[in-house]
Amino acid sequence: MYRRLLFFFYLYFTLSLSATLVNRPVVNMYAAPSEEAEVLSQAIYASSVEVVATSDDWTRIKTPDGDSGWTLSSDLIDNQKYWMSPLLRPISSLFAHVYLVRDTEPRKPLMTLPFSTMVQLVERPDADSRWLLIRLIDGQKAWIQRGDLNLDPKPIQLDMMLALSKKFLGLPYTWGGSSSYGFDCTGYVQMLYKQMGVLLPRHVCPQAPFEQLMPQSPLLDSIELSELLPGDLVFFAHRYPHHVGIYLGHDEFIHAGVRDHRPFVNINNLKKTDYQLAFARRLKPLNYTYSISEITPDIKARMQYSWRDDNPVALEDLRFLKIRHWGYDDLIHEGELVVHALVAQDVVDIFGELFKARFPVEKIRLIDEYQADDEASCTDNNSSAFCSRMITGSTNLWSNHSYGCAVDINPLVNPYARNGYICPKAGAPYLDRTHDVKGKIDREGVCCQAFLKRGWEWGGDWTSLVDYQHFEKNLYQNLPDIVQNDS
Repeated sequence: MYRRLLFFFYLYFTLSLSATLVNRPVVNMYAAPSEEAEVLSQAIYASSVEVVATSDDWTRIKTPDGDSGWTLSSDLIDNQKYWMSPLLRPISSLFAHVYLVRDTEPRKPLMTLPFSTMVQLVERPDADSRWLLIRLIDGQKAWIQRGDLNLDPKPIQLDMMLALSKKFLGLPYTWGGSSSYGFDCTGYVQMLYKQMGVLLPRHVCPQAPFEQLMPQSPLLDSIELSELLPGDLVFFAHRYPHHVGIYLGHDEFIHAGVRDHRPFVNINNLKKTDYQLAFARRLKPLNYTYSISEITPDIKARMQYSWRDDNPVALEDLRFLKIRHWGYDDLIHEGELVVHALVAQDVVDIFGELFKARFPVEKIRLIDEYQADDEASCTDNNSSAFCSRMITGSTNLWSNHSYGCAVDINPLVNPYARNGYICPKAGAPYLDRTHDVKGKIDREGVCCQAFLKRGWEWGGDWTSLVDYQHFEKNLYQNLPDIVQNDS
């Protein structure tokens, strides 16, 4: 009976929920809903995008770097589960053919995907197979050759990125291009920095002040080429920054440009180029970072949905955390949590362990971004902590979240369930803990152990209910016992 209920929930919520993915090798993002409009950027196959607006046959989408533009609705598809798979692997060739049959003959490829496209393996490959079966985002199965995939993907170091950059020499300059089909200057450096786990902004002006870069030689007249190091971003300007490349050393930089009679990815000399060097930026170390601060008026204003004046602990007892974490996209992100002051150091140390182990946490946002709606936050797989509210199903017992002493992690794939109630509803399929999904919490895994060894409880150990997402630490001995088994 229980398995039948799980199957029902699986069918219902898989069909009723969606995540929007790009369903063509490369799509243009236009300034207006017309193919005659300016191209602002591009998105590649299987990229997860946010739907901002629709107009007739067009959809305005926003990519994870914050860029937005219009694309044809027919080039998008909904697939809630694609990015949950631990069997996603990136394409390592400049271009990779996908076939309907396990052969290069006699049919043409079904499609040709660009570098770094994520494809989903159907099963873990054996050591000898040339052909690998993949599942496309529309559910269709197809074949790809093993040599086109990186089967052991990891963020690369700076020296490896510089070597990789030369793989793209000769590819065409394309206005708005962000794939190996053709790059513009910012799309090219953004793609390369992503291989190190860093998501740069999409365009020149916001790239320069990006928080993960530190300034080098901010004024044109003060630049000394001897101060530049390989990997530095070099910016060029007239009245304002308009072009960017990557410094290679020996006065050379690599870039996607159109001047010097070279409309492609090429290497130029800083002393001989037509571009006017203005300033440079250097990548900060990619180690774990965090900050702990008191709740300022600005932060309190952001907590308009999660804070109640009758909360059982005072605002002064809480702390605002900024923590660095690895996302499902294998990129480094900055997360935000509010917790009790007495567990703040615990929490940042725990997330430090998770960062070191590269345990993926998809999102870490204040629950106020979801108007403190737990179902909405959990459905979006958002990890959160403080929220001034009662225990799930109670009207008079404060949740440990209200004390800032509870943290929920990857709640979509680690759901709560009690007496037929599941939160989030879309998490029903993941109550079957045999599923191998990204971000799943197991008792012996790094996430659970990081909490348990610091005296926290895990909701997956409870018997009256299961709460696989939930960790808590009871600092208030006068709390009712039921508070220790909340969500």
